[in-house]
Amino acid sequence: MKLKQRIVLTLVMSMMCAIGFAQKTIHGRVVDTSGEPVIGASVMVGKGIGTVTDYNGEFTMKVDEKATVKVSYVGYETQTVPVAGKSELAITLKEDAARLDDVVVIGYGSVKKRNLTAAVAKMDDKGIKDRPLARAEQALQGQLAGVTVRTETGEPGADQKIRVRGAASVNASSDPLYVVDGVPMNTLNSINPADIQSIEVLKDAASAAIYGSRGSNGVVIVTTKRGKDGKPTVSFNASVGWQSPEKKLDIMDSREWMEYRIKWSDAQYLNQAKSKGVEASIADDNATRMKKLGLTAANYNYIFDDRWFQYVSPEVQQAHTYDANAGELDLLD
Repeated sequence: MKLKQRIVLTLVMSMMCAIGFAQKTIHGRVVDTSGEPVIGASVMVGKGIGTVTDYNGEFTMKVDEKATVKVSYVGYETQTVPVAGKSELAITLKEDAARLDDVVVIGYGSVKKRNLTAAVAKMDDKGIKDRPLARAEQALQGQLAGVTVRTETGEPGADQKIRVRGAASVNASSDPLYVVDGVPMNTLNSINPADIQSIEVLKDAASAAIYGSRGSNGVVIVTTKRGKDGKPTVSFNASVGWQSPEKKLDIMDSREWMEYRIKWSDAQYLNQAKSKGVEASIADDNATRMKKLGLTAANYNYIFDDRWFQYVSPEVQQAHTYDANAGELDLLD
């Protein structure tokens, strides 16, 4: 072998030995700010070289003496630690509030918003605080796709019906499940709209995996406001409203109806008696009316209830013959 080739081979072998001696094995442990181990954290050294932490938050790997270890985990700030002169690494990950905003908690885990496939709609207090709301359900009107809110009666303060993607049952209730701060409820009528921090609506069948059959019609999750650290602040919010009927129907009260019914029976009795060629008067009592018309069973087209005369006007009473001892009726308020 030529001298030049021997020199090149010697240099190559030396470099390989130097590289082999430059690598070392390091051991590390990754914890959060409370000292709890972070399971499954990513530990990377360069591209495609790395490992993950075990159940105790620990990891072991071979690295170059001048390498830098990069530790990352969802919801935490990424930490970069040089390994020069170290064989044991203690790494603490801090929560990243900005990244936590991009995480959606579903059931028993969490995913990033761009990876979320379930039908979830959410609105926060920004869409609530500037609106004069009398009920919590009104906050959802026209705000979330697939969620309808309607009033079934015109009664002021009446419960409103929330439907998630229409009616889901023919015979059973189609009301969704309401969960307020983790507590299942049947209605939101006791919740002050000003106390709501956020409202989330789970709209698809995946909600049944969390709440069972109660979530088959959807789930409305309400989170209320909580106290925060810092100086105390006082806020005041008030609104005034009124309701009035568009058209008021002029209807009879109970006394007016009884007088009308007596006069109507009188007219029917007189017309029927005239058609039979029988003399009749509105002063005829019930027994006389039935006898003159040949009735064998009570027919209230021609007779009346004697108890009505306890409540009608004296003029109507004086024009008729009735049983003053008839039992009282609770016909009036």
